[in-house]
Amino acid sequence: IIPKDKIDIIHQSIALEELMSIPPVLSFEKLSLLCMGAIKQSKGQMIALEAVASLPDIQLDVIGPAADHEYADRLKVYSKDYPNISVQLRRYRPVDELSSHNVVLMCSEHEGLGRVTLEGLAAGRLVVGYDCRSTRELLGDNRGILYSPNNAPSLAEAIRTITQKVTSIDLQKTRSFVSQEFSNRRQANDFRECIEMALSSPVESTGVLSA
Repeated sequence: IIPKDKIDIIHQSIALEELMSIPPVLSFEKLSLLCMGAIKQSKGQMIALEAVASLPDIQLDVIGPAADHEYADRLKVYSKDYPNISVQLRRYRPVDELSSHNVVLMCSEHEGLGRVTLEGLAAGRLVVGYDCRSTRELLGDNRGILYSPNNAPSLAEAIRTITQKVTSIDLQKTRSFVSQEFSNRRQANDFRECIEMALSSPVESTGVLSA
């Protein structure tokens, strides 16, 4: 409905300093996967479980508060058959979880800001995400690994090829991208430019008179 030339993007600033202090991952010989965030169907945690179920040598931890208790119970029941999969329904500190895992999975069908993806990148972790528009924007330019379609076989194949694909990704460069694009300064500049554009744009009459 709204034309593209009328839309401005303000990059939200995120407190990433603590995550930026975590030593970046240097080895992917043993994969420890993390799927963190609110647990609900739209986030796609079941896709991650089904993908890793076919990869018994890889550990997956799904951690987050249950936003959909019926869905969370389904995840718990499914995970009982797989010793390499853990589903933990709890609050968490991103810095703690990211410190003990080397790969972040983002299986959400539609992302808004993509906070979990940004937190993973800021921590120097490899992020494997479904190729929806917002995740593609964050992981594009070789900042992560994208997979499509959003199903278990596709994700499993992306996980299998991590050791080959990750050699072309500069995790330190990715950290710099996150710190610059989602900083207080960037948000302030975007907001100022948005206001300046609004003030300089003529207001067209709608022809509607108030009663």
